[in-house]
Amino acid sequence: MNIKVEVKRPNGAPVVTGTVRYYFNAENLELPKVTQTVERDNSGVWTLSIAGLPAGIWLGEVGFTDETGTHLQVRTPLNLEIFQGAPREDKPREKPTKRASFDSCKNQIKN
Repeated sequence: MNIKVEVKRPNGAPVVTGTVRYYFNAENLELPKVTQTVERDNSGVWTLSIAGLPAGIWLGEVGFTDETGTHLQVRTPLNLEIFQGAPREDKPREKPTKRASFDSCKNQIKN
């Protein structure tokens, strides 16, 4: 699962320091063990990837923190509802068959 998070300063300029993560609320019956990775681009948009999240409803928040102390910490509620999907079957791709070339203008002009 990927979540895009955009962080801006009060004047609208992008924030380019800090990081984001998902925080599970203690209200969840169990806390899943997930792996969170973050990538940031130059425009202040983070892509938060969460791997290993099982199906269910998860209560939590997306939070921004800045280790340098330049910007305040911010958390926004975000509840996730994950559905179990059918397993994906990886089928080998068939090689495309080569067709004979076709000239649609052939035999149209008669002298």
